[in-house]
Amino acid sequence: EKQPHIPILIIKELISKDKNNNFYLNIVGDGSLKNKLVELAKENYLDDNVKFLGWIKERDNLFEIYKQSDIFLLTSFKGEGLGLVIFEAMSQGLPILSTKCGGPEEIIEDSKNGFLIEIKDENYIINQFVEKIEYLIHNPQVYEEISKNNIEKAKEWTAEKFFAIMRQNILELLNNE
Repeated sequence: EKQPHIPILIIKELISKDKNNNFYLNIVGDGSLKNKLVELAKENYLDDNVKFLGWIKERDNLFEIYKQSDIFLLTSFKGEGLGLVIFEAMSQGLPILSTKCGGPEEIIEDSKNGFLIEIKDENYIINQFVEKIEYLIHNPQVYEEISKNNIEKAKEWTAEKFFAIMRQNILELLNNE
């Protein structure tokens, strides 16, 4: 279950705590919640900080967005699969910050190639994301190490390996019914 409003609240909190850094959020994708997200950004005076990029068809354009980014956030609640977006972001050296929502736990090693955040109440989740982002800002050597680890880890993953994990997850779901 996606929680696309949480990154907006994370940016709001980061800005309120640290006026010296410029924080920006790129939201990729379209859907029924987009208008509510745009309104949330406006209500919080984040029009200049949050960009809604819509659906990106061209892979090259998507990778350009990754290259302009510093961190990849995944704020879904339980039931999120292991998406290709995580591998794409890793291949560009982005640290992955994700809730423990299922799929990401398959490849993210906490503190090695990103951070995993427990799913509790919304305020807890926002505060944990903010804490991890601040940690990476204040520890550039950790950021660089995670970035290098992700580039290397992304090289290990093949389509066959990815689809084998997806197949296993589907079989487990079917067997649990």
